Amino acid sequence: MVHVPYRGSPPVLVDVMAGRLAVGFDNVLSSSPGIRAGQMRALAVSGAERSALLPDVGTIAEQGMPGFDVTVWQAALFPAGVDPAITARASAEMAAVLATPELRARLAAIGVAPTPSTPGALADFIAADMARWGEVVRRAGVRLD
Repeated sequence: MVHVPYRGSPPVLVDVMAGRLAVGFDNVLSSSPGIRAGQMRALAVSGAERSALLPDVGTIAEQGMPGFDVTVWQAALFPAGVDPAITARASAEMAAVLATPELRARLAAIGVAPTPSTPGALADFIAADMARWGEVVRRAGVRLD
């Protein structure tokens, strides 16, 4: 398999649908319309659980690679040194917004399941994620060209 550095989802999906690319890796939201239209076939989702947008598509773990769990996450980040009271208040306000039924329904419709956290828990999560992927990079011998 050869890595091709595309600039975003649309060109990847166009090339997969046109048959110029044998396989592509993309997010479920971008790829699900083409999958539902029969223009592409989904082999698996990379997270620990099936996607609500493609419930009939199994996970990589289900298909023979136990423990496989690669997911994308987003977070609101502030510059270092911001007053902890500000980050705590922003975190509480964002959690309140994410708890509203209207927003939860809109996010669910696009396959997003928010998991509000605290600044400290987020810092721990990021540190663990960096350690996990740092080990993968080291073991694979990945180098920047």
